[in-house]
Amino acid sequence: MDTKETILEILDDIKPGVEADGRTDLATGGVLESFDILTLISELNAEFGIMIPLEEVIPENFDTVDGMAALVDRLRG
Repeated sequence: MDTKETILEILDDIKPGVEADGRTDLATGGVLESFDILTLISELNAEFGIMIPLEEVIPENFDTVDGMAALVDRLRG
């Protein structure tokens, strides 16, 4: 399973029924609330063996699934 598919599964667990793929406003549009983002960060850290630093917790990294996947891939190096 690739990074994007894994992120989509995590998002479905956090926000069941929300179609996240293709959206560009997950963080800024209120689809993901602050607690959802904290949960997502925790899940991404655990699933991919990374540590998302505070300075990376910005809307550009969490508004789209592609942005999240790029963040994860960059941190996995």
